[in-house]
Amino acid sequence: MAGSVKALVSKKNLEFTPDSHLAFLDDIHIKDENEFDVIVSNGSDKFASFQVELSTPGLDDNHQIKWYKVEPEICAKKPPGSETKFHIKITKAPIPAYDTTIDINLKVLSVEYESLYTSQKLKLTIKKPLRPLRVELPLKEFKATPEELIEIPVIVYNLSSKLSEITLTCLNLNSEWLQIDPEWMNQRTNRTLTIEPGDAQKIRFLCQAPKNTLSKAYLFAIDAKSDTSQYTAREQGSIKILPEGIVKFSCDEKEKQIPTKGRKKAQVATYELVFSNLSNLPQQVNITVPEAEQKKCEFQKIPENINLSLGETQNIQLVVQKKRSLIGLTQKLLFEVSANLTYANSQEYNTEIYPEPNTQVLALKVLPIIPFLLQILSGTLLLLALLLYWLLPRTYHTGNVNSVRLFGNGSLVFSGSSDETIRRWQVDDSPWQLDFLRLQHKLPLIAEKNQTKKAVRVIRQSPKDNDRLAVGLENGEVKLWDISTNTEIKNLATDKANRVFDIVFTQNGRYIFSGHGSGLVNMWDLEKIKSSQKPTPQASVNNKFTIYSLAINETIPAYPLLFIAGQFNKIAVWDWNNKNSYELKYNWLDREEKQEKPVFGQQHYITSLATSRNILASSDNAGYLTLWDADQIRKCLIVNLPTLPSNQKNNNSTQPKNQNQKPQNPAKKIVPKLCNNAIIAQRRDGHEQQPIRSVALTQDGRYLATGGDDGKIMLWSLSPNQEPDTWLETGQVVAQSNTKINSVDVKAFKNYLLVTSGDDNYNVKLYRVNEIKENERNN
Repeated sequence: MAGSVKALVSKKNLEFTPDSHLAFLDDIHIKDENEFDVIVSNGSDKFASFQVELSTPGLDDNHQIKWYKVEPEICAKKPPGSETKFHIKITKAPIPAYDTTIDINLKVLSVEYESLYTSQKLKLTIKKPLRPLRVELPLKEFKATPEELIEIPVIVYNLSSKLSEITLTCLNLNSEWLQIDPEWMNQRTNRTLTIEPGDAQKIRFLCQAPKNTLSKAYLFAIDAKSDTSQYTAREQGSIKILPEGIVKFSCDEKEKQIPTKGRKKAQVATYELVFSNLSNLPQQVNITVPEAEQKKCEFQKIPENINLSLGETQNIQLVVQKKRSLIGLTQKLLFEVSANLTYANSQEYNTEIYPEPNTQVLALKVLPIIPFLLQILSGTLLLLALLLYWLLPRTYHTGNVNSVRLFGNGSLVFSGSSDETIRRWQVDDSPWQLDFLRLQHKLPLIAEKNQTKKAVRVIRQSPKDNDRLAVGLENGEVKLWDISTNTEIKNLATDKANRVFDIVFTQNGRYIFSGHGSGLVNMWDLEKIKSSQKPTPQASVNNKFTIYSLAINETIPAYPLLFIAGQFNKIAVWDWNNKNSYELKYNWLDREEKQEKPVFGQQHYITSLATSRNILASSDNAGYLTLWDADQIRKCLIVNLPTLPSNQKNNNSTQPKNQNQKPQNPAKKIVPKLCNNAIIAQRRDGHEQQPIRSVALTQDGRYLATGGDDGKIMLWSLSPNQEPDTWLETGQVVAQSNTKINSVDVKAFKNYLLVTSGDDNYNVKLYRVNEIKENERNN
């Protein structure tokens, strides 16, 4: 039925010039002699769709070369008598030969019916290319910060008729066409490729500007030379190194006094302002003091236009003068000194690099000439009493509250803070009491500044000894504290370069684990270190990420697991009984697309872990709250896991008789992989997609408390009567504040729960929440 299909060809003699789309560079105008149209008429009595194919003698039917383009590739089904227009463009020489004419066979065939087809003969003249070699940069302008990896893609075309060996060289235009600085290149600056005639290859050059590289545009070029031609191709691009860094603004002594010590008649005070250029641009710093501040005292010449080269530090003196009054009180003047960065040429404000901080608040104490005690002798005792009152230590935290715990029967709350103290709070859980009155601060402090000497990162109470507290400090120390005597019992670790992020006890209270910023996790046997002068950990595991949180799951006592989480959204699992360590793959699950999205960026980290029963809860700084099945993880990571009696499974109160005894069937280490069905539920919008800093589970695992950067404290019901994947669908907002929540803890009692929190506004708070009844859960 070949006669039932007709093809009308617009052009039967075709011409093709390789690389003709660049002809305008040489002012040559080439018509579209490599394009033509084919009108196909369906003369049959069938609905049919058609396609067009080209072939040439000497070219294998199974070849992979795409040397032409057809639009459309296949037409839609057309009724009898209809016409379809195809547009065909020759994009590549089908054979590596130039200045020659070859035959082309055009064939029109039906997709559905083999008997419907037709064919015609065409002529194709392949002309000599405009140039034998061509190099192309798909992207010519790049932007990056110092030490950021830059990938430069390059496409090389061999337009000659010979197999050619082509050498590519990356040149630095800023250095008179010399090879680009090797310090910038992650690979060689020269690359050699072997390319078939008429073919092309794509490669990439990787470069990386060194740290503190000056911010500006750096020109480069890619040169291509062939061993079969004297012609050299070149393509030019640029790399703009973006500004980054800060100008550090500091003042070591922010408070001065007139008169200065040893110079009673001096009327001036001198402040040393230090500016360090930690950016990759030269900077010009201008110091400003608001006019209202200048009225408080007299400023001698305020420095202007301080020029800082890269890496330079300058000390600038700010001299303040203030007359002393004959009588009166000591004056304490506060004034702001601001640093502004400007461009040296235009004097416009620099919007790319900023001083940090932008403002320093300086204080000036001006004493009267006649001491106040001599002025009013009768008011001395009163003044002394007031002075002593104000100088007494505060009874509340003066720094961020990093860790809070509800201890014992819930009658006390303990808090650790960046102000280097540990404090005790009496709980009033009466149903009629207002929440902001539920905590009463109790003295004396459990630990004062002169005892800890560093910020308190975490506190944990022993499950067996209510008077024993484990404390993790900013300087890497792990201390045991007796809260009945408010004294230190033992200092376990003193690695001052490895701060402590979290501490957990085993259920029998004998062992504690400490997680450190370097990725080290230490296991301490409290029985063995009682009499030791220099305690050493019984075991350790070193992870390749900063640790933020730890959690122990002992639902199967013979196979306890320590979960370790932190930077790069890593979760490691340590089976310390069997000396095995695993890495658990963590994913974000898109609720709409139902696709898991792996995240391992340096800026991503898991902030908190909590476990109870077979539930493991985790939170991260992207706002994701995730519930895991700890038993499923245990089955996934530990092969040959024996079937245990029901009294040894999912029972948090059951303890192994000998914690050091290894199970009869020791676990085997397997290759880490994604544990299927390990994630029970996941949600991100509970805290407005902001970081969740802390999670805590009740003793029975029926409630989950969370706190985050949005200032919310939320409570989630994990009722066994609900489907686990619905646990995170609805949460109850316990409290809302305007500051970041750093730590939460929760305890369940009959018919109600207590939730405590610590935040960045130095507050420790407690809330009473009525237990959610089953009929309310379903509603």
